[in-house]
Amino acid sequence: MKKKFDNQGHSIRVECGDLFAVIQRESKSGVHGITFSEPMPVRVADLLNKSGIVDVQSWKKDGTLTFRKIRTFDMDTFMEVVMDILDKQIGYE
Repeated sequence: MKKKFDNQGHSIRVECGDLFAVIQRESKSGVHGITFSEPMPVRVADLLNKSGIVDVQSWKKDGTLTFRKIRTFDMDTFMEVVMDILDKQIGYE
C-alpha cells in the first residue's frame, strides 16, 4: 500500500492507499484545519485529542475538522498520527 507525505508549502498532504488528508500548516488565528478525503467518524476527533499534541475545536462528519496546536505539538509526529488514522480507516471501509 502506498504511503507518503507531500509537503506543498502552506499544506501537507498525507496519503495512505486511496485515502488522504490535507493539513493546513499556517494560521494567523491559531486555528488550523485538516480535511480528509472522505467522511470520518467522530472517533477520529477523539483520537486526535488523545494524541496530546492538538486540541480539536470542531469536527464535521464530511471529514473536516479544526484544531489548535498544544505546546507539545510536533508536525512530524502529527503527520504520523494522521497516517495511522488513515491506515486504520482502510479496514473500516
